[in-house]
Amino acid sequence: MGFVCGLVVWDGRGLRASRPVPLRVKNGLHSQPGVQAKLPGPSFERQSLPAAIAASLRSMASYADRVLAAPPALVEAEHGRAGVDTTNLQATFQRVVAEPGENRERLEASLLAVVALQRLFVSLNALRAFAPAAEPGAPEWAGFRALLHRGLADLPAALEARREPVAFDAVGETRALRAGLGAGGARRDGLVAREMERMAWQVAGLRAAVARIVAVRAA
Repeated sequence: MGFVCGLVVWDGRGLRASRPVPLRVKNGLHSQPGVQAKLPGPSFERQSLPAAIAASLRSMASYADRVLAAPPALVEAEHGRAGVDTTNLQATFQRVVAEPGENRERLEASLLAVVALQRLFVSLNALRAFAPAAEPGAPEWAGFRALLHRGLADLPAALEARREPVAFDAVGETRALRAGLGAGGARRDGLVAREMERMAWQVAGLRAAVARIVAVRAA
C-alpha cells in the first residue's frame, strides 16, 4: 500500500509545502522507496542484571576494606560509591521483576544477592558507628578484614566468568574471631561481635547467590 506524504517547510519568505514524497507501507510501517523499515529487537533489563550485581559486589568489597582499615576521610568516598551501586542494583532488579519470561531460579538467586548486599551495606554503616577506624591493629580487626576480603573479592570475577566460587566458611571463621573480640566484656565489643557475625551470614548468602546464578546461566 502506498500514499503521498508532504512536509511544510520555511524557505525564508514564508511557509510552503515541500515536494511530496511517496511512501510505502509494509507490515504497518512506512518507508521510503527501496528502504525497508525495521523495528529494533526487544531489550531486556535482565541482560544487564549480572553486571549490576558484579559492580555492587566490587564497591561493597572496597567499602568493607576501607571501613576496617582506612582513615575516616578515605571511607566516605567508598561509602558513596557502594551506596550508588546498591541503589542502581535495586532499581535494575525491580525492572527485571516486571519483565516477562525471566527464569524463576535466577530471579530468586538475584533477589538473594540484592537483599544480602543491602544488608551488608547497612551492617558496614553500623560497624563504622560502633567501632570507628581507630583500632585496626587489633588481631581480630585485621582478621575480620582479611575474612571479608576473601569472602567478597572473588565474587565479581566468578559471576562474570560464569564459574562457581570456591567453598568458604565465612560464618565458622567469624565465630572464632568473635570469641576473641568479646572476651573483654565491653558493651561496644559485644555489639561489634554480633555485627561481625551478621555480616558473615550476609557474605555466605552472597556466595550462595552467585553460585546459584552461575549454575542457572550455565544450564
